Amino acid sequence: MAIEVRLLKRDELKLANDFFNKIYRSNRTYAHFKWEFIDCPAGESIYVAAIDTALVNEIKIVGIQCAIPLYMIDSAGEKILTAKSEDTLVDPDYRGQDIFNKMYQLLFESCRQVGIKYIWGFTPAYKPFVKLGFKLDFKSSQLLYVHQPMAAYRYLSGLNPKNKLIDKGKILSLSLLSKIHTFKRSKFNAHEFTCEQGQFQFANVNAQGPSASGSLYLLQDETYMHWRIFNNAHHNQYKHLIFKNKQGEKVADVIINVRSAVGYIEQLVFTKNLQAQQQRAIINESIKTLIDSGVALIRFLGFEANEINRAEVKLLLEVGFYQVHRGNWFVWKSLDERYNQESTKVVLNRLYTQGVM
Repeated sequence: MAIEVRLLKRDELKLANDFFNKIYRSNRTYAHFKWEFIDCPAGESIYVAAIDTALVNEIKIVGIQCAIPLYMIDSAGEKILTAKSEDTLVDPDYRGQDIFNKMYQLLFESCRQVGIKYIWGFTPAYKPFVKLGFKLDFKSSQLLYVHQPMAAYRYLSGLNPKNKLIDKGKILSLSLLSKIHTFKRSKFNAHEFTCEQGQFQFANVNAQGPSASGSLYLLQDETYMHWRIFNNAHHNQYKHLIFKNKQGEKVADVIINVRSAVGYIEQLVFTKNLQAQQQRAIINESIKTLIDSGVALIRFLGFEANEINRAEVKLLLEVGFYQVHRGNWFVWKSLDERYNQESTKVVLNRLYTQGVM
């Protein structure tokens, strides 16, 4: 069989979504696909496919791979065009033909042609990405705050329908242990601050909070936030919490989210000079807001590759979250020899995902 690897045309993209649904036995709509890969904040995705050319009268896709263009900004204020790798998939019947590598090589070259400097993403795989020259320096972790242990257990055990009895027992133990950790929360009081649920303000993370020299951040301008927050296809319910001190000065921004009785702390941003106990009090108030929304479980996507992300994880552990060291690799590759920033300099949070991780 002859396999052609090429860029998909706009009128062929529905075929890629159909292929995705067929292999994963999912029901992702084309409207969802369009939001994620066409209506992107920094331009349409670069979408590569492997096609079995033995069929004359139809386009048979046997592999897909794409890159979503997204801007990052460094601590000096320079905008850098990057791309998030997504929809990596090869038909099981066609594996062993080097399709994965061939698709990525075309993707790399296509990204370079439009000025993309880095390509990155999240994956449970390791060896295939190392072979392609990606850096895999660290994994994410999950931090859990359990308010209602049995409801949390039902949610977590339901994430994988193949869980066996022993797996469910471990998840139940995790839910109960996580609940015990939440008793730390009552130690921190946010009475010195007011909390407002305000309109989203489109400011860059590094312009608001502490930034380390050489760090990279996702550019959260109005275009990105409209795509990621307001137009999100995953039925998330986002709130922007603005904390102010007694003088009326803003001291923290927190973005939270509720979906299916599960709460998420998407992002924490504190002003520079805010003490650790004040930061803990603000997180504590954010937890209260989520619990008042009826959630049984709160999740946070943690990273510990740099001082800013490590500080976030430390704070959450101190207010009662429980850390599960099971997550995806962060993959990172430079596509331009003039750009050699290390992956550990990227300050990450859940806003780097599309809202389902």
